[in-house]
Amino acid sequence: MRYIILDTSSILFAVSNRKDIFEEVRYQLPDMQAMISTGILAELKGIARSGRSNAKFAATALHQIGLYGPAMEKGYGPVDQWIVKHALHGDHYVCTNDAKLKSLLIKAGIKSFSFSRSGRIR
Repeated sequence: MRYIILDTSSILFAVSNRKDIFEEVRYQLPDMQAMISTGILAELKGIARSGRSNAKFAATALHQIGLYGPAMEKGYGPVDQWIVKHALHGDHYVCTNDAKLKSLLIKAGIKSFSFSRSGRIR
């Protein structure tokens, strides 16, 4: 099974556009399984508790994670570094809407996708 690592930015972007990124991975990329790290989960929990404008999106994302049960890996250190390292060593893809992370992925030669407003993973 091949995995696509979903970062915090792609998950929140999907929810903010009333899309379910986990369902879209199943539908659009049936040969892949969604994966997140414990670091990404911690980021979402922190945002959900923060009271910031995107807290409700993070809470919805946490609910979706509970429903779909994506593959979960322990993440150590900064989340973006974990994503790059894990993608390289596991030959995984990454879905991110974070320009800085996207740049790191391109430099490392890692295949990456973004989530569009229309719900497409491209």
